Amino acid sequence: MAVPSCWNNYPDYYDYTGVGYYKKDFYAKKGNVKLLFEGVSNTCTVYLDGKEIAAHIGAYTAFCVYTNFPSDGIHSLVIRTDAYVNDENTVPNETRDWKVYGGIIRPVTVTQLPEFFIDNLMVRYTLSEDLETAEGTLSFTAYGNGKSEYKLLLNGAAIETITAVSGINEVSFKIENVRLWNVLAPQLYTFSLESETDSTSVRTGFRKVSISGRRICINNKPIYLRGVNRHEEHPEWGTAFPTGLMKRDLDIL
Repeated sequence: MAVPSCWNNYPDYYDYTGVGYYKKDFYAKKGNVKLLFEGVSNTCTVYLDGKEIAAHIGAYTAFCVYTNFPSDGIHSLVIRTDAYVNDENTVPNETRDWKVYGGIIRPVTVTQLPEFFIDNLMVRYTLSEDLETAEGTLSFTAYGNGKSEYKLLLNGAAIETITAVSGINEVSFKIENVRLWNVLAPQLYTFSLESETDSTSVRTGFRKVSISGRRICINNKPIYLRGVNRHEEHPEWGTAFPTGLMKRDLDIL
């Protein structure tokens, strides 16, 4: 079966909501590896070389697994999926107004990683009362032994050099005369961390969201909300919606 896809879009499986197994053999070099699963419906268990390494609940959230291979070679990846639903312990449950699809509905990728690498880069910030200054922290997780130096860049310009150690790391920042994000001018800032063998980045927009009376405000100015309801479902693709069709829908909107 093709990956990604929904098995309900194949003949004879339209109403099937049970268990399905996927198996793939792949080659990887010695060292750290990241396996990224962007969406499996609805629950899944992941086995690598015959051993369970992860389990996940929820079709529409991605998850990843890190592992280390002691040598170059062929490895076996098996994914047990289950599209079963009930009213007690699954989301969605039996009381719903949409079809539940089963299978690996988003891509699965395997990425070779350096001996020391970072992931999960996140931005937390607060704005000053006059909305002129943003202060906050960058947090990320480092994997590997020892430590490594990274350059911190803001919109491509180097700010400082930091030393990352294994585990959770935090770096403080302060930006004066910040360009605020708003609906008509969505200004974005890109934070990047780079070393000789590794890099990661995250984008964020600085804005203040508040309520004044019965109005929602962005940067202390009320906004008027307009929107549409777009369901992630297609008669030929189910919920394994191709990126090109997503962009087409957005262009139409």
